[in-house]
Amino acid sequence: MNNPSPRSSLPRSVAVRKLAAQSQSLRGVIDGAGLPRLSEAVLAISDPVTVELRFDPGTAGFPEVIGRVSAQVSMTCQRCLGALTVALDAPIAVGVVHDIAAEQRLPQRLDPWIVVEEDGDLYDLVEEELLLALPIVALHEDESCHATPIVIGDAGSARNPFRALADLKLQR
Repeated sequence: MNNPSPRSSLPRSVAVRKLAAQSQSLRGVIDGAGLPRLSEAVLAISDPVTVELRFDPGTAGFPEVIGRVSAQVSMTCQRCLGALTVALDAPIAVGVVHDIAAEQRLPQRLDPWIVVEEDGDLYDLVEEELLLALPIVALHEDESCHATPIVIGDAGSARNPFRALADLKLQR
């Protein structure tokens, strides 16, 4: 099997165990439209997702898929609520298993990829890794964030809601 050029589109479904038995590699891109869960989690997927995978027979009796996935996404900054570009770069290290029971026998360095049939869904694998690579809280760097500080007022101001609560407490 020839290695496709880095800009070729990856197939959604591949014969995982067959590729691993032949020690094949895949390289290419996935259009962001093919990753609906990632699309829902971010504002936009800026560039096509780049994927490099090496399929290997493995040493523990399980086929292994090792590689890297990268993408640029736009998210909402939780400080200023503006758009923020985030570069995602996630390693992939999975062992291919038939069921969840076999996952217990995988080496700790591998995450399980349950592939029941002959073909595995590459888009699902890539999407899962990118979702795990998303930041918990997306924030601009301090100097590039355009957040406007919220000022409630000084402690003596009648507009201060805490001062109003204190006044109510004193009226009892």
